[in-house]
Amino acid sequence: RDGSPLDAAGEGVERDRARDDVAAGLRLFGDAAEALISCDSLDETFERILELVFRSVPAERGVICFHDEASGTTTPQVMRTLEGASGEPIRISSHIANDVIERKQSLLVNDPLQDARFGGAESVILMNIRSAMCAPLYRDGHVGGFIYVDRQSVDDPFTTEHLQALSALGILSAVAVERTGLRERLRHEQEIRGRLARYSSPAVIDRIVGTEYEPGRMAADEADVTVLFA
Repeated sequence: RDGSPLDAAGEGVERDRARDDVAAGLRLFGDAAEALISCDSLDETFERILELVFRSVPAERGVICFHDEASGTTTPQVMRTLEGASGEPIRISSHIANDVIERKQSLLVNDPLQDARFGGAESVILMNIRSAMCAPLYRDGHVGGFIYVDRQSVDDPFTTEHLQALSALGILSAVAVERTGLRERLRHEQEIRGRLARYSSPAVIDRIVGTEYEPGRMAADEADVTVLFA
């Protein structure tokens, strides 16, 4: 650089762009945190998160899915297109989603039709996907789901900045899942305590509530006991 006015102007533009990126990132994070606090249900939280995704990246379709590591099943939770909520199921690239789940890392793919990893995938071919991103709902070493977005248009492909925004929203979505799970376990415990408090001692209630929760089941022990009715 020779210190010319042109160089100085270029540096000023770069600094302004960097400040704008930081400001946009802070707004996105703040809006996502507000969604976690203000939304009462997980579906409502995911709706807000997906809305933020479309505000932050040039996605044409988007889906948030749960993933059960034990069974390997994936279940869509919310989905929408650029025009709004989708009344029809959105088919996504399972190859891209599985890659993210297995590696537990976000993925950006531009022109997946030419990508050796995904170019032969049926879903990629049929949907004519031109650009796709996927971010895991990753927390404490486990992937509880993912956020998937893609484009069929060849213009305005996704960038690494878009992937960073999607990754941040994936982390916050994982927090939402954990928060909802804790709230449901607490509600279950309160229901059990309310039912048993009329008949059982606090020590018995603590033992029952302290067992690992399985929906629709309560732990049981087999033992020889004596019961006195008086």
